[in-house]
Parts: sequence; C-alpha cells; structure tokens
Amino acid sequence: MTNWKSYLRAELPPLAADPARQAEIVEELAQHLAELERETVASGATPEEAHAAALAELSNRQALAHEIRRTDRSQPASTPPPIEPSGRFLAGLAQDVRYGCRQLARTPLFAATVVVILALGIGINAATYSVVRNVLLEPLPFRSPEQLTIVWWADKNSTTAFQGSAPVSGPNFLDWRRESCSFEHLVAMAPESVTMTGLGEAERLQGTVTTAGLFEALDTQPSIGRTFRVDDEQPGRNNVAIISDAFWRNRLGADPHVLGRSLTLDGEAHTVIGIMPPGFQHPSPWSVGKPTDVWIPLARDVLKEDGRGANQFIVLGRLKPDVTYAAAQAEMTAISERLVRDYPDVDNPGVALLIPLRQVLVGGLAGGLWMLLVASVLLFVIVCVNVAGLFVARAARRHTEMAIRAGLGASRGRLVRQFATEHLPLCALGATASVAVAVAATRALRAIVPPSIPRIDEIRVDGSVLAITLTLSLVVALLASVVPALTASRRALAEALRQSRGPAASRRGTGRRVLVVAQFALTLVLAHGAALMLRSYWTLRSMDMGFRTENVLTMRLVLSGSRYEELEHAGAFFDETVRRVESLPGVTRAAAINRLPLEGGTNSTATIEGRDPGLGRGPLVETRTITPGYFDAMGIRLISGRTFTDLDGASGSLPVVVVNQAMARQCWPDENPIGKRFRFGEENPWMTIVGVVADTREWGIEEPAIPEAYAINGASPFRQRLSFLVIRTATDPMSLVGAVRREIARIDQDQPVTDIRTMAGVVDTAVAVRRFGTMLVSLFAFTALMLVVAAIYALMSSFVAQRTPEIGVRMALGGTRGGVFRLILSNALMLTGIGATIGLVGVVATAGLARGLVYGISPSDPVTVAGGAALLVVIALAGSLVPAWRAIRVDPVQALRAE
Repeated sequence: MTNWKSYLRAELPPLAADPARQAEIVEELAQHLAELERETVASGATPEEAHAAALAELSNRQALAHEIRRTDRSQPASTPPPIEPSGRFLAGLAQDVRYGCRQLARTPLFAATVVVILALGIGINAATYSVVRNVLLEPLPFRSPEQLTIVWWADKNSTTAFQGSAPVSGPNFLDWRRESCSFEHLVAMAPESVTMTGLGEAERLQGTVTTAGLFEALDTQPSIGRTFRVDDEQPGRNNVAIISDAFWRNRLGADPHVLGRSLTLDGEAHTVIGIMPPGFQHPSPWSVGKPTDVWIPLARDVLKEDGRGANQFIVLGRLKPDVTYAAAQAEMTAISERLVRDYPDVDNPGVALLIPLRQVLVGGLAGGLWMLLVASVLLFVIVCVNVAGLFVARAARRHTEMAIRAGLGASRGRLVRQFATEHLPLCALGATASVAVAVAATRALRAIVPPSIPRIDEIRVDGSVLAITLTLSLVVALLASVVPALTASRRALAEALRQSRGPAASRRGTGRRVLVVAQFALTLVLAHGAALMLRSYWTLRSMDMGFRTENVLTMRLVLSGSRYEELEHAGAFFDETVRRVESLPGVTRAAAINRLPLEGGTNSTATIEGRDPGLGRGPLVETRTITPGYFDAMGIRLISGRTFTDLDGASGSLPVVVVNQAMARQCWPDENPIGKRFRFGEENPWMTIVGVVADTREWGIEEPAIPEAYAINGASPFRQRLSFLVIRTATDPMSLVGAVRREIARIDQDQPVTDIRTMAGVVDTAVAVRRFGTMLVSLFAFTALMLVVAAIYALMSSFVAQRTPEIGVRMALGGTRGGVFRLILSNALMLTGIGATIGLVGVVATAGLARGLVYGISPSDPVTVAGGAALLVVIALAGSLVPAWRAIRVDPVQALRAE
C-alpha cells in the first residue's frame, strides 16, 4: 500500500496553520486515502487501479488547497469571520464554477443521467401542461368570453348541459329572441354540409347555417366584406355566403375579386359577401374538430317548417354587460314556462337552460384532462425525488471533502454555494434539453390528440411554458444543493472521517432510503391509475356493441340538388346505389342508413297503442331509417320475428318497424312485442313491430343502449334522409373504395363521397379520447417504473459497496452465497413493502378523482391494487439482482484484508 503521509507532506501545498494542525490534517487525509485504496482493492480492482483511484480522489481535492490556505488561520474563537469582499466572492464563485465543471467532467455518466431524467420529466410535464392550459385555462379568443352562453332546451330537473338537454326548435328560438331582454345577441345555428359544384369535381364542404348576429356575438368582423343582416334571413334573399380564409386561399386561389363571386352550393347559386379572418372558427359543441368552410343564412321559413317539437338548432347568446347568468336564467325560465302553457300538445315540454360556452365546449373532457395533469405532476415529483437521490448519493461519496471544508472553517453558505455552482449548470443543461423535449412532445401530442378535444390547434410551447420549465429546474437545483450542504456542515472533520465506513456510513444512507420509499409510493399511485385506465379501455374495446366491425366499409353520401329534394327521389338513388355496389366483386352485403351507430341520432316520444296516456309520457325512442339488408351488412343479430324485405317498402304496404331489445324490455316487459303497435305524434300512422334485434350503442360506446326503432326507406314515417353507405366485404374494405366511387359517379357524378372509414375506424374514433388519456398515463407510469428500477439499483449497489467487509466476514464464518443473496433482496423488499403501504394510502385518497374516469371497474378494485403492488415487487427484484449478484461474488480473503 502507498505511504500516503509521505506523499501528502511532499505534495500538499503549505498551510497557514501551526505545525500540529498541519500534522493533524495530513494524518486524517492519509487515513482516508488508505481506506479508500483498500476498499477499491476489496471490490475487485488491482493495486495499481486502487492507487490510481486514490490519486484521482486526491486530485479532486487539489482545488481545496487554496480554500484550506485561506480558511485555516489562527484566529481567536470569539472573533467572527470577516465578511467576504465582493471581489473575493466573485473570484471564489468563479473558482467554484471551474471546480464544479471539472467534477462533472470526471463523472460524465452521472451528468448525462441527470440531464436525461430532468429533460424527460420537465419536458413531458411542460407539454402536458400546455395541453391542459390551452383547453381548460386559456380564455376563449373572443371579447368577454364569460358573457357567451349556449342555451339548451332541457328537462326541468336538468342541472348541466349534458343531463337531459337537447337542441332548440326553430319556433322556440324565434320566441326567445323576440321576448328576451338579457342578450345583446341571440343566434341559432346548425352544422350542415353542402356540395359545391361548378369548380371541377364536386366537393363536399363543411357548412354552418346561422341566423344574423353570429359574428357580432363573437365580436369578429370579416377581413373582407360584410356579415349577415336580418334581411338575409328572408326567404329568397338568403342566397349569400361568407367563406373562411382557408377556403378562400386553398380552393379559390385567394382571388382578390371574390366578393360578388357566385358559388353553386347544393345546386343553388350563393353570392360571396365576406371572408372571415385567418384562423377564425365559431365555437359549437357540434362542430369541434370540423372547421367550417362556408356560412349560409338560416331562413326564417326553415326555422318554422319543422314545428315546435323539432329540436335541431344550437342557440348561442351573448349576455348584456350588466346582466348576470342568474337573471338571464330566471327570464328564460319564465319565457319557457309560458311557451309550455301556450303549446300543451308539444311532446317535449321543458325549460331553457343557460350553460357558459366554455363549460359546454369542454364538457366531459375536463375530468380526464385534470387527471392527465395530476399524473404528469406525479411523474415530475418522482423525477425530482430521483434526481435528489442521485445528488444525495454523490454528496455522500464526497462527504469527507465537505467535512474537511467544514472542519477548516467553511461556512454553511460557502458549502451551499459550492454545491449550487456544481448543480445549477447541470440543471441548466437539463432545462435546456427539457425545452427541446417539450417542443417535440407538444408536436407529438398535437398529432395524436383526438379532434373532439377543442382548440388543439392552439397547443404550443410559449413563454409561460418556458418560464415554468426554468423555474422547475431552478427549484430542483436549489433543493439538491441545500440539503447535502447543510448535512455536511453539521459534521466535524474527525467524526466524518471516522464514520466514512461501517454502521455510521449505513446511517448516512437513510436519506436515500427515504427517497426510494417515496418513489415507490408515488409510482404505485401512478401505476394504479394507469392500470385502471388500461382495464377500462380494454373493457370498452372488448364489449359487445351489438354489431360486428370487421370488414365493414362506411362512407357518407349526402345528396344535394333540386332533383333530390323529395325523399322518394333520394331513396331511389340509394336503392340503385346499393344494388350496384352489391354486384361488385368482394362485396357480400350493402345497405344505407341515415346515421351510423355511435354517432348520435334523432329521437321522438312514442305513443304505445292501448297505453293510457294518463300514465305519463311514452318512451323516448331513437329512430333510424334503413334499406333492406342493413342488419346483415352491420352484423346485428335478429332476436325474434323477421327483418325487412323489399316488399315492405312497396306502395300500399303497411308501415312496419323493427325494434331493439331495450324498447321491447321497456314497453312490453312481460309480453311478446311482435305485432304490437306504436306511433310518433297524432299525424303519423300506427307502425307494427315485425322483429326485434340486438341492442346497439348509438350515443357513444360508453352510453347504454336506449329504445330504438328501425323503419324501411320508402315506407318510413320518420321522414329521415339516408346519408351513409354500409358495405360488408370479403376482402380489405379500403380496397373497394375506388370501385364504389365509380359506381356512384355513373349514377350522378355531382354527388361527392366523404368520410370514408371502416367501421373499426368509427369505433376507434368513439374511444379516441379515452385511448389518448390511457396512452399518456401509461407512458407516465412506465417512465416512473424505469426511474424506480434505477433508484433501487443505485441504492442496492451502494449498500453492497458499504457492507463489503461485513459480507466478507459472513462468508468467512460459514455464511452461504444464498444467505447473502437473500440479505440484499430482503432489504429491497423491505423498502418496497414500506413504499407500497404508503402508496395504498394514496390510492385510497385518489379513488374519488378516478371514479368518473373509469368504466366497468371500481377505482379501488382489489385485483388492480394487488397487481400494482406485485409489479412493485418485480421492479424491486429487477433492480436488486445485479447488486445481489455482485455481493455473492465477493472474495472473503480480499474483503477481510481490506478490513
């Protein structure tokens, strides 16, 4: 072994201290270096490697020479240390920066690990915050957005926009607009796609029909031209249009003379009177993710033609500045109650319900987005704990250095400054990298965020996100600097050197054990949430929705033009289309329907034959118009009776319907529904039930099936237009798109085909929001689990290094390798058990948050909780195996010699 006393006397710079003090310092340093050399040899290194490691340790301390000379002076005990001049402070700070950079350069793996962890943790957190902020926190891009409201026609007991609420009928809206005094503007609107012809191939545009005042309510004026006037609502004067900036540029080539230009929409000429500013889109719960290309005036005769019971319009209002929501609600309630008294025969009596526009747009997304933010914050806390553990471990390895500094008079502030100057550059690198991660993650999120989440095009990393990123990095750096420095400064030099080994050293690992336990607890909470969401998603995807999705092609075909204004002519077009498509090779069945499953529908109140009206209103029944073969094409099972045939739609045939099981159970619970009759309204004929089919989900995959009736096209009393083709194929559905398009063009080339999807794609869209949340939370949980593996590995490796002599003694006295192996694993499992116990408390505490975000499973499901705990055990074992393997390979002779 090296004679370190002689080496230090020759190499250590002269100290400004008495000879006895110098001898004491040399003795303590020599003892520490000798012990370090012996430990290195005991761990398997050669004597030459051990000597080189000790020299490296001493080289790290050479930067202390100046500090020791400066601080180790003979001063009276009662004399306070002088205040460091600013010039000397700056010089010392520069020296600390240089020393810290050299330290980091000597440990590039440590530095890279901290930078990567910080970049991932802070970057992912910043990206998630940007999503939540833009969707939930940022005000809507309109003047005084808090005055904007959606007015629903709702049941009297409804308290939210999503409980028993419905759109508004045209006559009710006209009465509201005429009688209310609480609004600056009150407008009705509805999405309505239109077919544009005359500019090459027919094209389907996303349109919105609206009454005058929409743009004034949003306080947005066209960049060119004018908005709608009340006169534009008059029949015959509503053939004008306002177009979006994107449509003007992309489809009309930014024609500077576009005002006054005629566009043929649904076979009628419309004069362009205005162009909206770039990026403008009006807010509507029905058109989230569907940018409007063209706005068309809503004529008053259209508002009146379907009657007071036909709820089909969204009503947007802007309150007057001096009117509160409560006052406006009271006024609208009084008007609604009068309308109910004046029109007692209307099937859907209710009340006007005012809901703030932001609440309507966000809807049920708020809970899921807040859950994502909570999961992101949990991940960030785990990252902070992990980085703190790395810093504490590094400080422990440099404990002797810090103790020497403290013993020679370095103040706590001086030690804190030393650690800060080392850690701040490291955290600055992590923050810089986290900005890049945040930008990349935000772009990735924008690509995968479902279109149903509003304002996704505004998600970005801006100044506020960068400020949060830098603040988080600074907080981590300061905490990681203060804690080790304060700990080191409390220890005396001689005591620290004596405790560099043995039980005291083990006690110094208590802080790291606490940090690892905290990571286990937080990770269990995060992993439990991810497991709940994964199980919910799997439950939804594996449930029976009442139809089969494999090999089913769907496409939208909304007929336009005067020749299809009559439902009979439109029905004949679809009959011919279905006949031609079914003759194509690879097609097994084809049909048409007015609306696809999972995408909402139209409902009416049914009158059951023989049922006493005094017993209450009849059931609310979903209505679907189909062509024969729909049930076969969609794979919907027939439960009893029969389905439709071509004879059911023949002239003079009696109106017949097929109902679902939900309607049969609700209306005829103890009877056979075949042959029973019901109707919608007094003006419609009685319809006879000829079959019962399986329930399908119409209003979303998470919504239960409700009573539903299917009527045949041509004999349907529902008066609904067919809009979708459903084609079951024997091959890849998308391979037949071109052939189907050609057949449709042969019938009428001016009818564009849009929304071409497989039925599996329709289901994917229905679960897109839940899939998005599940994917992100699972990613957070996976990252946390990997950090826990790294933490337990580092802790167990340190444990083995510290107790190598003890392990050697055990094995020399007859201990087995299996016993040593169990010792290491038992320590890891003990920490896991403590962390899991604390984590269970967190799981119980967060059960209320998760209750509204899971489906088909309890938030405190014991199987999921047990699975999470078992996963932690596996993680602990995985992180401990390599250190345990190293422990059982310790050579007892070398370990005892080092001791």
